Parts: sequence; structure tokens; C-alpha cells
Amino acid sequence: MGGLNESRDWTHRFLTDAANPYRPDIEVRRSVRPTDGDLPDVLRHLFSISIHEPGRQPITLALTITETAEWLRVDVRRSDLDLSILPESQCAAAIAWMAEHVLRLRGLHLDMSAKDTPHVWTFLHGPLVEGSRFSTAPEEEEFRMWSWSDRVDGGILDGHLFFLGFKHIEPFHGRQMFGQSLHWFDGKGGEPAPPP
Repeated sequence: MGGLNESRDWTHRFLTDAANPYRPDIEVRRSVRPTDGDLPDVLRHLFSISIHEPGRQPITLALTITETAEWLRVDVRRSDLDLSILPESQCAAAIAWMAEHVLRLRGLHLDMSAKDTPHVWTFLHGPLVEGSRFSTAPEEEEFRMWSWSDRVDGGILDGHLFFLGFKHIEPFHGRQMFGQSLHWFDGKGGEPAPPP
């Protein structure tokens, strides 16, 4: 199954080791929904992780990671926290804390000369209220991004946090690659886009 192999690569790019659904030491409920007409192949991982920090009680994060060939969404639930009712400064601090433990905020990607280049994600946001969205690079258009690392989005829905990463593959030999959402599981997920 092409989707599972690609999923391992994408989750490693976007997520911390602690939040990776392929860790051998955690129990993950995994489900697959193959395409049915116009809807894409979907892979879902459900699991929990415990964050241990010195001098604090462990904090459990319930994670639902939903993937297609084109994007990866991480829903983060912390049972002791409702982001929609927190004062803004506390909400921003909680989002930053969860992002630090779930997303690989610092990493490497290929630049336009095919060299490994470091990136650092910092979320830019307006008022943090129920239904709000935020991004590391709101000016970047999803379909014009050079790399998957150019932009990650997030938001608050039903008092909980979600992150959205775009599986945008760096151009290969001058050709842009896009995942084929209706053929992710049958191994045809990395077809080159036709030349302009």
C-alpha cells in the first residue's frame, strides 16, 4: 500500500517523534477508507501521548491524525483545556505548548538548489477565538508553495486545536509533483504534474 509508506515519511516530516503514530511503543487505532468516486483515500490514526515535564503532572494529549495524499490534519484534544473560553494570552501559550510537543517546528527541507535548508515554524494569528484560523505563512498560497515546509495552518474548533500540513513535494527535475488523492493506496500517489 503506497499510502502507508508515504504516511510514515510525511508524519516524520511534520510531527515530533513523541507525536508520531508509527512509534512502536504506543497503541494506535488505524483505519483506512479507500476512495469511492470523488472522495479521496483517507488514512486515520487515533492515539494518546503523555507529556512529562519536571515538577508537573503528566499531561495527556488525544491525537487524531487524518491524512490524504495531499494533506495531513492533526486534531489535538486536551481534556483539561477548552481553548474557546481561555483568555487570549493563555490560549496563545497553550497553542504554542501543544505545537511544540506535536509539530516538528524546526527541521530541514530542500531549497530551490536541492540543498537541505533549515526552517522554523512560528504561528501568526489574530484574535484566538472559537472558529479562528492561523498560519505560519498566511501569505503563501497553497498551490504556489515551493515546499511542504513553507506553510502550516492551525485553528480552534469546538474548543480544541487542529493543525493542517500540506503535502507539497519540492519540484523534481523541474517538474512539480502532486499526490493523487484518488490513487494514494494503489501506489499511484506521486504522479508528476503535466508541463505547463
